[in-house]
Amino acid sequence: MGWDASVRDNLRRILDDHASSLQSALEMGVTVLVGSDAGSCGVTHGAGLLDEMRLLEEAGMPVGQVLARVCGGNARTLFLETDPPPLAAGDPATFILAPAEVTRRSAALEGAFALFTRR
Repeated sequence: MGWDASVRDNLRRILDDHASSLQSALEMGVTVLVGSDAGSCGVTHGAGLLDEMRLLEEAGMPVGQVLARVCGGNARTLFLETDPPPLAAGDPATFILAPAEVTRRSAALEGAFALFTRR
């Protein structure tokens, strides 16, 4: 973007401080929600979430925690549900097909796609 070295260095320091704060929060047991400002200017739906997941991992949040938050943890926290309702025979289901590598880096979800079934 044409920024000089002092601006880039300052931005790097800010990002490193954010990563350190995330690590401190995780160590204290703070619930960190994973989401994005999708729909805000310059933040696209879908890609914004994947970007945030990747950035949280780069900042030190383990991929398992990132995936657990995205796959229901956020909803349980926001809506105070302790467990999702049990599935019953005939219930509609959503399947996400993702490369096995997703357990090592959430960015592998970029190659995933979902199949939806309905009753």
